[in-house]
Amino acid sequence: SKIPGNKTDISLQLEYVGEKIVTRFGQTVVAGNPYHFSFKKFFQPIDWQVLWFSLDTAFYNPIKTGQLFSPNVRMAPVKSEKVNKLDYAWWGGIKAGEQHKQFITVAEGEAEMEKGEYELGLTWDDAVRVYVDGKLVIDEWNPSKYKFDESPHKKIKLHLGGRHTFRVEHIELGGFATLSLKLKKLN
Repeated sequence: SKIPGNKTDISLQLEYVGEKIVTRFGQTVVAGNPYHFSFKKFFQPIDWQVLWFSLDTAFYNPIKTGQLFSPNVRMAPVKSEKVNKLDYAWWGGIKAGEQHKQFITVAEGEAEMEKGEYELGLTWDDAVRVYVDGKLVIDEWNPSKYKFDESPHKKIKLHLGGRHTFRVEHIELGGFATLSLKLKKLN
């Protein structure tokens, strides 16, 4: 039975011995021969505060400057929310009062992590930077490397343990948009 809580860390190793079976891949297992199979599911919640800001690249383009916001303008978010995972897809922008086809996403989060090796997987469109404990670990700030509305995916390995902070900076320039960050336990 599942232990109550937000974190999920399930690993089942099973063996079947019995009548002849055909696996989901079409492999026949003769009656009486052992067939090994497994199930794994991992979810590490991160306490995210996500802010969205309207962007007008005719006025200021963070891709060209490398700076998220213009140094002489103070911006207020058009939308915010608290979530335990980043997993977004937008068509035609975000709705916050009005439709914002171009926008900036800033997500900051914290999590208590069991010591071990992890894989951080990130899918985005158009540009993104990821920081773990203040250190830049993914820098994909050049959307011209990808085709229009292509959603690149990148994986990196991290050694984590204890309390960690995460920051994601994301730019959407119009069209389809996505931002998805997942952690996978490797050991």
